[in-house]
Amino acid sequence: QNGIVLSEFPMGTSPEAYNFPRRNRIISGLSSGVIVVEAGLKSGSLITANYGLQQGREIFAVPGPITSPMSTGTFNLLRDGATPARNGTEIAECLKVVTTNTIHFTSCPQPKLAQDLLFDSEKEIFQKISDKPVRIDELCSGLDITPAQLYPVLLNLELRGLIYQTSGQMFARKE
Repeated sequence: QNGIVLSEFPMGTSPEAYNFPRRNRIISGLSSGVIVVEAGLKSGSLITANYGLQQGREIFAVPGPITSPMSTGTFNLLRDGATPARNGTEIAECLKVVTTNTIHFTSCPQPKLAQDLLFDSEKEIFQKISDKPVRIDELCSGLDITPAQLYPVLLNLELRGLIYQTSGQMFARKE
């Protein structure tokens, strides 16, 4: 009922393993830090930790049994400077998170974003979207781009409050 679906992929895309790194890049970008509990040498968790590092996030690693292959990645992270994660309180202190039982949300009005603040590629796509819903395939053919190139821009426009997704694969401008 309440919540958000945030993805570069169209609704209904199956959860294939090769899509996880792109999804986790978004998750690490929305997070204050990345905690790796277990990771082998080629773990996807290490890809996420690397994204977090590139995004300036604090990287935490849980030390595991030294003989476990699933601890190799976490020990490498610790060797490379990750913060040891022993409990939630230490993580909260490191991230300077206020730990109370009550969370207060405030509602702030969304400022209108001027079109001149958009990148040129965003402007071109935004100009093709009106208050009448337009299908993804129509946008792609009108702009001569692929859906993979279009979805991230649509996501940015939607996050900025300029467009919204209607039923199916259609987008329209917000009033």
